[in-house]
Amino acid sequence: MLNGENGKDGAPGKEGQDFMPSSSSSSVVELSEACKTLRATKNEFVPLENVFDCVLPNEKVVFVSRD
Repeated sequence: MLNGENGKDGAPGKEGQDFMPSSSSSSVVELSEACKTLRATKNEFVPLENVFDCVLPNEKVVFVSRD
């Protein structure tokens, strides 16, 4: 956080900038080819195991059940 300032939405960081903790701002994650393919896939069923293997620590996953 920069001098304790928050953006208009009240979230950490100045307006127009995303707040990233210093520990993660310097780390770069290289995705495997399998994860790149999975992330580019639309409207296909994939095993949950494949999804969980490709989720990064700072990401959230939403599952939609279609009956």
